[in-house]
Amino acid sequence: MNSSFAHPTSLPFAPPPVVVDGGRARKGKPFAPLTADPFRIAPGQRLFAAGEPAAGPFRLIEGAIMVLRTLPGDRRQILDIAGPGRTIGFTAGRRHDCDAVALSPATIVRLDAGAMDQSVAMLAEIARLRDLATLLGRKTAIERLATFLLQMMGDDFEDGQRLEMPISRQDIADHLGVVIETVSRNFVALKRLGALKRAGREDVVILDAALLRRIADGHETHSAVATSESA
Repeated sequence: MNSSFAHPTSLPFAPPPVVVDGGRARKGKPFAPLTADPFRIAPGQRLFAAGEPAAGPFRLIEGAIMVLRTLPGDRRQILDIAGPGRTIGFTAGRRHDCDAVALSPATIVRLDAGAMDQSVAMLAEIARLRDLATLLGRKTAIERLATFLLQMMGDDFEDGQRLEMPISRQDIADHLGVVIETVSRNFVALKRLGALKRAGREDVVILDAALLRRIADGHETHSAVATSESA
């Protein structure tokens, strides 16, 4: 299975080198050399917190990391869910402006910002944030969920594969800017449309990735929304 998130707790220590392109991984593009020894953090442990002195960037070797901001009223906006091969922790100032929390046992290495060429990773970060702005500002709830699943799948995912989800439905809702009931209703809608089926508490099996892409792009909006509203 080639998804970056397919096995968040059991990936080999050294996966093939990848770079991120708009939130998706591509093989065969070398990173700058690692400059420190990898370290591990446990699920729920913070890699860094908002307000702390900037200590990154960091490359995730194994596991999954959630990057988020806490809003007034204890609300959250999940900005990113990073898998193996991703570089996170960029900041324009001297302090982090968000939190990074492990979703599963994670192996991480701190990079020497002065020694690495950050241009590729930073351009990918800009592209990902533009995608997030479009996702939250212009897409319907079911289009957001389809887009999120496609990002989790990566480029080499095949129909019939199981997509293991390192986050809960509530986390997905906080990332997509909707309530958990909307996420659950649209998972049911995607199931009825034949795009996926449940496989355990959080995981799904992707049955029709092409259909997911059409929904994400708004080409199946009317039928998808009708199914969702009747679910």
